[in-house]
Amino acid sequence: MQFPSSLPTLHQEFIEQCLPKLAKDTRIVGVAVSGSYADNSLDIYSDIDLLIAVEPEEFGAIMNDRLSIISNLGEMAAGFTGEHVGEPRSLSDLEQLLSIIPARS
Repeated sequence: MQFPSSLPTLHQEFIEQCLPKLAKDTRIVGVAVSGSYADNSLDIYSDIDLLIAVEPEEFGAIMNDRLSIISNLGEMAAGFTGEHVGEPRSLSDLEQLLSIIPARS
């Protein structure tokens, strides 16, 4: 896997340890990274914006499990869902943003 040149070591370690965990969940069909990762402008304060594509029929179950999913990716100091900004599919913590989207409509 090729990483952006601006990716801090701790961020890379997080990605390397969380992708295999996400891959084990058969409801998840893909993972993408956006934000500062995508435009190679990361610094030590950057979060990791993960977009998780799921089987459409599993969307409800994944939404119910999203706190558990993100907490299993690594240590989480604090987390909150995105209803307050009109985006319930988002789950944020101090280190990453997880957005869950159906793979196809």
